[in-house]
Amino acid sequence: MTESLDKAKYSHLNQEPQSVLDRPLKERINYIRSPRWIGHPTAQSILTQLEDLIEFPRNDRMKNLLIYGESNAGKSMIARRFQEKHTVQELNDEKRFDVPVLLIQAPPTANENRLYGNMLDAVFAPFSSTSNPDRRCRQLHKILPELGVKVLVIDEFHAMLNGPYDKQRQIVTALRLFSNDLKIPIVGLGTASALRVLKTDSQLDTRFRKVSLPRWVFGTDFRRLLVSFERMLPLKEPSGLSEKVIAKKIFDLSEGVMGEVSDVLIEASVSALRAGKERIDMAQLKSMNWDKPSDRRVQK
Repeated sequence: MTESLDKAKYSHLNQEPQSVLDRPLKERINYIRSPRWIGHPTAQSILTQLEDLIEFPRNDRMKNLLIYGESNAGKSMIARRFQEKHTVQELNDEKRFDVPVLLIQAPPTANENRLYGNMLDAVFAPFSSTSNPDRRCRQLHKILPELGVKVLVIDEFHAMLNGPYDKQRQIVTALRLFSNDLKIPIVGLGTASALRVLKTDSQLDTRFRKVSLPRWVFGTDFRRLLVSFERMLPLKEPSGLSEKVIAKKIFDLSEGVMGEVSDVLIEASVSALRAGKERIDMAQLKSMNWDKPSDRRVQK
C-alpha cells in the first residue's frame, strides 16, 4: 500500500527517476547530468529512417541519409540512440564481434587517409601511421564485412569542406566508391554546410536523402517536449514546465535549440537541488546566469 501511495505522490515522474529521489545529492546530480533520450516526433521519424537503412537490401546503389541542423540541435543524440539499439554483440561461437552500426568522427580536414584511419580506430584495428589510403581501404574492405557493419555514421560531416577543393572531391569520391564496393549505407551528421560537401560529387548527392533538425517554435509541441523533460528529472515536486509563462522563459533562454533546452533544464535542476529545492520555478530561471546561443556567437 505504501509503495502505491509513493508512486501516486511522484506521478509527475517516470519510474526510473523516481528510483533516484532518495539517493544522496551527488548521485541525483550525476543522474540529472547523464545523457537521456527524449523521443520527440522529429527524432522518432529520423530513427525510423535509420532503421530502414539498416534493413534495406544490399545493392549497387545504396541509399544514404544526411541529417543536418545547427550545433546542439540533437543530431548526435539521435545517432547514439540508433547505435544503442544496435549494440556490438560478441559472437561466442565464432569468437568475433558483430558491429551493425559504425559511428565515427569525420577528420577535421578533407583527408581520405585520416578518414580511413578513423574507421580503423573505431573498430580497434591496428594500422601503420605511414600506410597510404589504398592500403587502409583494402584493410577496411576485409574487416568491415567480417564485423557485419551495416551502416556507417559520420559525425561532423561538414568538416570535409575544410581544405582545397580537390581534396574535398577526393574524399567524397572515396566515400561513394566505398559505399558502392561494400554496399554499406552512409549517414552524415552535420551543419547545413554539409549540404555543400555532397555538391562536390553529383552521383553521391543524388543518393542522399536530406533531413533537417530545425529549431523548435514556441507552441503546443514545444510545451509537450517540456512535459517529457520534466518526467525525466528527479525532482520531488512538479515544476509545471509546460505552463505557458515558464515554458516561454525556457524557450527564450534556449532559443528553441534542442540541446540548449536540455542544458537549461539540467542547470536549473542542479541549481534547485543545491539550494534545497525540489522544483524549478520562474524565480530561479530568471536568476540564472545563462548566455543564449545568439549571445555566445556575438562573443566569438
